[in-house]
Amino acid sequence: MPYPVLNFAIMAHIIDMEPKGLLNADDTYVLQRQDIYSLMKYVWTGVLLPTTLEEYKTRLALSDYGYNKLSSDLSSLIDAYKITQGQCEEFKDKTYPSVVALADDTYDYAQNAGGEGADSYYGNIFKAIRELATQADPQKQAELKANIDALVNAQVEAIGKLQQNAANVVESLKTFEENTKKSQDNLKTRQADVETKLTSANGEIKTLQAKIDTQVNQIREDDEEYQHVVAGIHGRKAVEMKATIDALKDLVSDERTEFAGDVKLVADMTVIDHDLGNFVNLIQPAILAIEGMIGIWDAIANDLKSLQTLADNDVRKASAALANIVLVKVIRRWNTLADAADKYRKAAYITDVEKKTLEQISNEVFHPPFTPVDFTTQFEVQLAHAQ
Repeated sequence: MPYPVLNFAIMAHIIDMEPKGLLNADDTYVLQRQDIYSLMKYVWTGVLLPTTLEEYKTRLALSDYGYNKLSSDLSSLIDAYKITQGQCEEFKDKTYPSVVALADDTYDYAQNAGGEGADSYYGNIFKAIRELATQADPQKQAELKANIDALVNAQVEAIGKLQQNAANVVESLKTFEENTKKSQDNLKTRQADVETKLTSANGEIKTLQAKIDTQVNQIREDDEEYQHVVAGIHGRKAVEMKATIDALKDLVSDERTEFAGDVKLVADMTVIDHDLGNFVNLIQPAILAIEGMIGIWDAIANDLKSLQTLADNDVRKASAALANIVLVKVIRRWNTLADAADKYRKAAYITDVEKKTLEQISNEVFHPPFTPVDFTTQFEVQLAHAQ
């Protein structure tokens, strides 16, 4: 009977009972990615948007002159900000925590799969199959099979719940992405109205906007690079970053009263547009990562169900399949995943953002610790204090 032999060979090859792609190559949790971390970083730009004209005036320290000449257009802009702010607030409070909560599910599963020898679900499954392979008593065979089924079914059921939670998160992200893109289109229209009025009053605005955009992009790149450097920014890169920050500070601290408000408005809108654009662009990679994780859980469940089927149909083949698997390694890998998921969920949030000025950030480039998120999330405060 060649077919069963071939089928067993395939099963023996694919069953490894390990966490597979839930662990990255460096043994970190699969969702521990820069783009997913950056979701929480960039969402603060939306969370901190002003929702009243008075807030906006205070945010940018606008003079009465600068405020009055644009009040009607700013009113429409604030209406758009309100919508985006509400969406980002919900993302911060509900959607992002639901992404992190997937690590809670993973941690719980990995703890059960691994654990300490006798407590390990996988260890007990292996033990029961090996005992079943040498057991001649029909009653004890039935008890062992029932035990195997109970252990496997419990794990497969847990995987099903975890996958459903992940699918719910994906739907939330898709809905958020769709709604945010619509609100961003509206926001861009409102920003364009303000820019048009500023341009008609001041021909330098377009040139200024290009300079600000270039400098913001450069600081963003340096900021992202910094997050991968443990010892801080030093040498030529530090000099370059400080020079860019200082140039931006000089731009937004123009002393001409009639120009100062325009500068701060353009700078503020440029950063908001940049950060919210980055934020929305990060949603799709997060969706794909979570969908990929759902597929990995499918493979893990299939390992369990394949082993269960083998044990039910021919326990000696099941036992032989286990002979190719080192149980100690399997348990160690699940424990590694538990540790990785635990580390991820403990470090996944950015909270209590400290507000700093461009001057402070410029100084801190040469005096670590420099916190990259300060620039990203609190630019409006820096603008307000730059004068």
